[in-house]
Amino acid sequence: MHRHFARGSPLGYQSLPQTDDEEQGPTRTSNTRLSLIGRCRKMVPNVDGDGFNILVGVVIVVNAAVLGFETDLGEDGFIIFEQFFAIFFTGEMFMRFAQTGFRAYFSKASNCFDFLLVCTGDFDLWLSPLLANSDSHASTGKLLKLLRMFRVMRIVRLFKMFRQLQIILEAFIKALHTVMWVGLLTLILNYVCAVFLTQTVGHNSAMWGDKEEIVLQWFGTIGCSLRTLFIVITLAEWDEIALTLSEQVNGLVVFSCAMAYITLTAFTMVSLITGIISEELVGAQRDDETLKME
Repeated sequence: MHRHFARGSPLGYQSLPQTDDEEQGPTRTSNTRLSLIGRCRKMVPNVDGDGFNILVGVVIVVNAAVLGFETDLGEDGFIIFEQFFAIFFTGEMFMRFAQTGFRAYFSKASNCFDFLLVCTGDFDLWLSPLLANSDSHASTGKLLKLLRMFRVMRIVRLFKMFRQLQIILEAFIKALHTVMWVGLLTLILNYVCAVFLTQTVGHNSAMWGDKEEIVLQWFGTIGCSLRTLFIVITLAEWDEIALTLSEQVNGLVVFSCAMAYITLTAFTMVSLITGIISEELVGAQRDDETLKME
């Protein structure tokens, strides 16, 4: 910036005041740059809007369907679809960059996950074939094919696109801690029952004659007994097991114990887990409504 000086001052030279154009020159330049950035950002669709997120969600669903067809029919006929998905998700990522900025984008863990998916997908689709065709990097190219597994993880992004799915996921994560304690309680109960059944039934399997082998498969060891009890929790084969045991043990005792075990585990425990998750879901929805009102 140049200053103008005039003579006539007792001190020799006197600085003349700057004109308005000279003062506003840098300001106008910066304002012009900001206006250009603002115009560019306005040209980008609102990446946080419902319409844009629905579009991305539809593309994710279509991508999941194409992955299923690729698994059954092979990948050769679906390369053009993979090219489209890679370009679409890469463009979406750059649009989010332009609207939110790099620092704000990477401040969210979900955005970092999206960035990883886009980079691995592009690397696998466009760079790994070049490395695989190279003789010196043939083994490296085979290892890079493992990156295709990350394409399936794009489905997880649906939880981010749709708020209701995100609420359900958050409620499930909050309830997981309590559910694990319920699972531990079920495991302890099953272990006690497994020790009892192994000692009383498995070690006396010869009583069942030609069905000794089947009884040993069910209750021959602690591991076999635990496996059988977990199968009974799913209400599978419990009637066959009870009928077989009732051939040598009083049928009323066998079916009474079976009913008590099924009621305690298959019904009570499952209902308890369902109640815990439902309570967390209701709480998450209430918190979401409170946040919207604020």
